[in-house]
Order: sequence, then structure tokens, then C-alpha cells
Amino acid sequence: MKDVEMLLRGFAMLVDGEKYSASLVKFLYNFSENAMSFDANKIECLERLLCSFLKNNAELPDDAFYNKQNRFSPTIFESVFVTACDEAYKSDNTVAKIIDSKLLEKLKKDDKFNDAIHLHTTDVKNVKTRLERARKILVGDRN
Repeated sequence: MKDVEMLLRGFAMLVDGEKYSASLVKFLYNFSENAMSFDANKIECLERLLCSFLKNNAELPDDAFYNKQNRFSPTIFESVFVTACDEAYKSDNTVAKIIDSKLLEKLKKDDKFNDAIHLHTTDVKNVKTRLERARKILVGDRN
């Protein structure tokens, strides 16, 4: 069920990330509860957005979401997924951005990003930091 949890995390941060507070379990539970009332159109849009993310980023290396220990990293996946899908989601579009693998490697070497994905990963500050660093490095957002 790890795959389902990763998708849940990605969608929860995409849809309700601004509401995140320090308990990831509670955040995911609340998102899951709220998602049960999503209408069919919203569910279809999110599904198309996920398919677009997977299709548009199929050329990323197999280890694109792996950390330095060569293990899949939920925090890297979540950061990249939100970055690739955020603009489309907010504009009711279903086409995710294509992530440049060289920029993803740059993100994975960024000290601030690494601190936020390895230490106290569920702290609000670290969640915001990793999403901001991903946005800045992967799409050039200067906010």
C-alpha cells in the first residue's frame, strides 16, 4: 500500500498543502475524509492530471525519486509531483509540467532541500521549505 500512500501524500499536498499542520497522519486522514465528497468532475480532473504527470515525466531516470541512500523518497516524490502539477491544478488544467532531469538532480543536491527532506520531515517549516525549493529550482518560481 506504499504506492497508494505516496499518491495520497502527493494529492493531499497538491490540493490542501496550504492547510498542512504538523501531524502528517492527521493531515492525510482529514484530506481523505474531505476527498470522499469530491464530485466526479474533480476526481476525473485529478486522475487526468496524474496520468499527465506520469506520461510527461516518463523519461526521468528510474531513480529520479531516490535519495542518497538509493531508496525511494516520499518527500522527493511529493515535492516534484506538487511542483509539476500545481499550476495546472490551480487553473483547472490537466497537463502537468515536464520536469528536467538535470534540474531534478540540482534540486536533490540543494542543501536547503536536503535538510527539509531528511530532518523533521513533517514539520510545517520543512514541508514548506521543500515545496518552495522544488518550485524555485524546477520551474524557476522566485516567490
